[in-house]
Amino acid sequence: MRSARSLGRLAALAALAALCGCSRDHIELTVEPRLDGSFVRTIRLWQTHNNKPGQLLAPSEELAEAAKPHYKKKLDAEGQALCFQGTFRDLPPDLAFGGDVNHGGYLVVRSRLGCLAHYRERRPGRTDFYTAFEEAKPALDLLIRFAAAMARQQLEGEEGLDRLVAFIEGPLRRDLRDLAMLAYAERLRHRGGGDGQQVQAHLADVAATLMQFAIERGYLGASQLPKLLATKDSLNEWLMTLVARKMNRPLDAQLRRKLGFLFDDKRRDAALAQAAKALAMPDEKRNATLERLGKTVLSYDFLNTQTRLSTTLRCPEHATVLYTSGRWDKQANQVVWRGTLAEAPVADLFHALWTTPDPAWQTQHLGRVALNGQALAEYVLWEHALPPDHAARWHAAIDRLDPAADLKQQLDAIHLPPPPPDKKPTPEPGAQLILDALTPPTTR
Repeated sequence: MRSARSLGRLAALAALAALCGCSRDHIELTVEPRLDGSFVRTIRLWQTHNNKPGQLLAPSEELAEAAKPHYKKKLDAEGQALCFQGTFRDLPPDLAFGGDVNHGGYLVVRSRLGCLAHYRERRPGRTDFYTAFEEAKPALDLLIRFAAAMARQQLEGEEGLDRLVAFIEGPLRRDLRDLAMLAYAERLRHRGGGDGQQVQAHLADVAATLMQFAIERGYLGASQLPKLLATKDSLNEWLMTLVARKMNRPLDAQLRRKLGFLFDDKRRDAALAQAAKALAMPDEKRNATLERLGKTVLSYDFLNTQTRLSTTLRCPEHATVLYTSGRWDKQANQVVWRGTLAEAPVADLFHALWTTPDPAWQTQHLGRVALNGQALAEYVLWEHALPPDHAARWHAAIDRLDPAADLKQQLDAIHLPPPPPDKKPTPEPGAQLILDALTPPTTR
C-alpha cells in the first residue's frame, strides 16, 4: 500500500526535502491594459533551489516551451531567468499545466465620458468540479473497505467486532464522505497560494473547521484537543478508546495488544498487505484510485514545491478599481494577485473591473472631471445599451455641452425619444448621472 503509507509520512518527506533540497518554478506576469482594447503582457520565468539561495536558475522546460511561441520579443533578465513581452488583444495561452492552458480576456466598453474595462485570467487546470469530486468517491469507498477488512482480520473473534464493522461501513462511511466534501470546499475556497502567512492562516482555518466537524459528529470532545495535540501517545490513546467505544466494550489489555498494529510500521504494513489481498485489487488500480483523492481533496502544498504565480495589472492613468480578486495598491495604481499552479481543480480567477474617465472630454464639456468610479460604470453601460438612432442623437447633444452655460438646463433638454406632451419631462438616465456628479451632495 505505497499510496496509503505515504499519507502518513508527510512530516518525514518534508524533513527529507529540507535536507536534500528542492526546486520551485516561478512565473511573474505583468499586464498593462490599454484603452483601445489591447494590452502589453510581460512574462518572466525562473526557478529557485533552496540549496542555491538568491540565484535565479533556468525555468523548467515545460514552462519555457509553453511561453516561447507566443512572444516575438525577448527581454534581458537577471540570472538564467527568461523574459518575454508582447502586445495582444486576445489572451495568449502561454501557461501550461496538467494538460490545460490559461484562459481569460480583456474587455473595454467605451463612451464619450470614459470607459469601463475588465481583465480576467484563470490559471490552467480542471474546472469540472462535480466530476472531479465524483472521481474521489471510489477512493473514499476503498478506504472504508480497507478499514473494514483490517478490522475483521486483525480483531477476529473479539467481542463487539460486528458493531465496529457496522460503524465503519455505515456512519464512518457517511462522515468520511462529508469530511471529504468539506475539505474539497475548503480547497476550492482557498484562492491561490499567497505568501507563507496566508497559506498558514488558511491551513489553520481548515484545521479548525475539521476539528469542529469531529466534535459535532462525536469523535472527540473539545476538552481533549489540547492533550491530543501535545503528544503522539495521546493521539494513539484517543484512537484506541474510540474503537473500543464503537465496539461497546472496555479498552482492556487484550484489545490494546491487538490494536497495536495501528502504531507499528511493520505490523501495519503487514495488515495493509493482508487486507489488499482480501480485496483482490491490483496495486496499479488501487494506487490510481487513491491518487485521485489526493489530487482532488488533499492537494495542499505541504512541501512548498508548487509553482508560484504572480500577476500584476498596471492600471491606466486615472483608473478607479471597482472590484478585484487581487489587492489594489491605489498609490502604485496596480492590482497584484498571487497564486499557484496545483493539481486541485481551479476555483480562483484573477480579475479586475475598473473605470477610466476621459479627462479631456469631460473637462471640455463638463468643466472638470466629474464622472468616475461606480457612477461612470453605470453611465457607460447605459450609453452602450442605447439603440443606434438614440445613441447618435445623444452623442450629438452631449458633444454640444458647454460648461460656460447652464449645464443642468442643457442636459434637461435632451430627450430620447421626445417626451409625450401630457407628461412632465424627466432627464434621461445618463443625463441624471452627469447631473448628480456635478451637484455637490449637500445641495442635492
